[in-house]
Amino acid sequence: METSYNDSVNEPLAVNTKPRMKTMRDRPVRWLILILTCFFVISRYYNFDVPQGIQKALQEDLNLSSLQYNLLYTVYSVPNIVWPLFAGAAIDKIGCRLSVLIFGSFVLLGQSLFAIGCFIGNFPLLLAGRVVLGIGGEAIVTIKIPIIARWFRPHQQGLATGTVFAACRLGSIIQGSLTPLLLEKSGSIGWAGAAGAILSAISLTSGLIWIVIDKRAEQEDIRNGLPRESEINLASLRDSGAANIEPSKLKSISLLLVVMALNAGLICGTVYTFLGNGNKYLQERAGLSPESAGQYISILYIVSMFFSLGIGKLVDIVGMRAHGVTLASLITLLSFITFLVLPDCDGCWSYLYPMIALGVVIGMWSSCLFPAVALVSKPQLIGTSMGFVNIVINIFQAGYPLISGSVQSSEQDREKGYYWPVIVYAVGALGAVIAGLLMTIFDKKKLLNTKKIAKKLPRIKITSDYKFDPNSPSQ
Repeated sequence: METSYNDSVNEPLAVNTKPRMKTMRDRPVRWLILILTCFFVISRYYNFDVPQGIQKALQEDLNLSSLQYNLLYTVYSVPNIVWPLFAGAAIDKIGCRLSVLIFGSFVLLGQSLFAIGCFIGNFPLLLAGRVVLGIGGEAIVTIKIPIIARWFRPHQQGLATGTVFAACRLGSIIQGSLTPLLLEKSGSIGWAGAAGAILSAISLTSGLIWIVIDKRAEQEDIRNGLPRESEINLASLRDSGAANIEPSKLKSISLLLVVMALNAGLICGTVYTFLGNGNKYLQERAGLSPESAGQYISILYIVSMFFSLGIGKLVDIVGMRAHGVTLASLITLLSFITFLVLPDCDGCWSYLYPMIALGVVIGMWSSCLFPAVALVSKPQLIGTSMGFVNIVINIFQAGYPLISGSVQSSEQDREKGYYWPVIVYAVGALGAVIAGLLMTIFDKKKLLNTKKIAKKLPRIKITSDYKFDPNSPSQ
């Protein structure tokens, strides 16, 4: 029977089970699983930016330079440069349930080490905590995919995935406002960091409850003759290509995909490095309190959440994925230029506007770029393609903090010492714009900007050299 390309794009997480069998996965308990999954992933996104919420106090208490502070983000990303090389195979080997226990514990341990380092003023312990957090946190990004696949039928996986994505963004939103508030109330960077460890313990508890329920579901599946956990736990992950990469297939990476990966690395490297320094930046240049600066960052993530939910559906109707990536890159460039020309002020609102623009960028760019990776990849290479893009992203996210910290000067210099870091971000954004334009040029099959691609893809046969005519009603 012929398989449509649409199946691999729109339902990558499908698991072949008996559709009419009434297991626990067909009962209301699956919605409890969705809630538990949201609680399980939220701490990873909260903890990622905890240093940002306490940056100024952290640097003052531990006498850290800008380079040392940015190293906290570099060491988080370095392990994840190689993680996609074996992520899928490693999780598949130990099983989904054990992975939840192990990597959820890594997140708790990593953030606990970070909090202890804050309490005792030990910078090497902060770095160690961030390394451990990075290994566990990025594994959780991978694990959430098979969890959704195991518990939701294909027609409900879009809703489940969107809900979990919203929970991820909610973690960033809460952190942006709560960490500076805790710092103000407690007067201690240690307690501000410890809140992340407490949330990690709640997330791990949610994971443990999921393990118990999932084990019961597997036992019921066995009684009903359905596939066992070991047979389906990562089949969907390999099919969807969320993080698995096969080194032997790297030679099949196309020039178009290389350009897309460069755009992804430049956008993530510039935007997230800026946000990692954003709280202190807004305090010193816009004259905001730590709490107000955190609220600005929370507003950014709120905007990104709503834009990602809306634009994802919009681009399926109008196409224009490459154009959307290019536009998001251009907005990024204009945002950093705006930061350069804005004068220093005391409690002004003018800095909120480029922050909102960056929120639009995150939502628009992620909705256009990542689906585009699947569109331009052969079905058997989606895993390799996504893994390659993730590796490039982590290379840039490891490198940009070091560059930013190296070029930042003293607070007495131009723009409180942030002039050259923002120049570096703007140059990176310009590179992303160029990469976005090259996406359209190198898209020989004209898939990225085609309208209503979901209706046309079912007519495309999967072959090694398929052709696609966007003006043809069928292929």
